[in-house]
Amino acid sequence: MLEQRGIYTDEDFPHGKTLYSLGIDALSELPARIQVPSRNFALLLAGDATGWSDADILAVAKKLLDKGLAVLVAWGPDCERVHDLFDSARSPEEDDDEVILTTWHGEETLDETLWYFVGVAAASESYVETCTSWVAVSVNHPGWAEHMKIRMEGSKTLLSASKEEDPSTCCDTFEASHDAEETSPS
Repeated sequence: MLEQRGIYTDEDFPHGKTLYSLGIDALSELPARIQVPSRNFALLLAGDATGWSDADILAVAKKLLDKGLAVLVAWGPDCERVHDLFDSARSPEEDDDEVILTTWHGEETLDETLWYFVGVAAASESYVETCTSWVAVSVNHPGWAEHMKIRMEGSKTLLSASKEEDPSTCCDTFEASHDAEETSPS
């Protein structure tokens, strides 16, 4: 179930980012599980994509773009390929003002990627007012889903420090029963 975790607003994001998190078992579930109140949405997609086929990623990308995807932040093993496939699913007629932002974060920790997603990533100008739902999804990794849930709902440190130069200083120690390997992409 898609659950609201908080709202992030500052001078750079006056329309606000309503933060949601979701854990799912399979990539194919994602399009049906994205039910957001805004016309457009941003997605942090955390998963081990090494077992996902190009065809499956492209099918999901096309469905999410049809649903209003405006920002994709990909994280986890093989996230560069996920990013590239989402880019290839975009419309060739995409206007410069209606560009879909896509990034990949294979060399960053999950906390650094969350920091980027919450405090730095922004939709292109034409989506600023309509992209207010920001969804972090973990595919087939309950530890990552729980980590994102805790960070997004209960850590004011992540949100308030998201403007710092060094994202590694923004996050307090994750104090749960997950080891450090569960929050690194490899």
